[in-house]
Amino acid sequence: TTVTNPLAIINSLNPVEYNYDVTGYPQHNLPEGNHFGFIAQEVESVIPEIVNSIEVPGEVDSTLQYLNTNQQIKAVNYTEIIPLLVGAVQEQQSMIQERDSTINSLQQQLNNQQQQIDDLAALIFVVFFIRLWISSN
Repeated sequence: TTVTNPLAIINSLNPVEYNYDVTGYPQHNLPEGNHFGFIAQEVESVIPEIVNSIEVPGEVDSTLQYLNTNQQIKAVNYTEIIPLLVGAVQEQQSMIQERDSTINSLQQQLNNQQQQIDDLAALIFVVFFIRLWISSN
């Protein structure tokens, strides 16, 4: 079935910039540096179907001995966002085309009104000179 209101769904997401805690979780081999994404709990409130709970090993000490049991974390399936993005772009494109059509229609009306103004100005000019000619004779 077609996704309903993909633009509204995408607009409900809050993109963030973040850094992984690579020193706190060395066992996960997390990449360093800035990353972009979403907070899984926030995404879950909008699109719960694409957020999964997964179990990962708990924290380790400096000798890589586990300090506690496994932890539950939430993960976003980013691939599932792609169809929503495509739908949102299509929805925006439809809105753009509709506005382009309205703009073209309004431009035509403006052109018609300008032509009417030009015609009236020419008529006023003719009437002015006819009155001037009549009054001088």
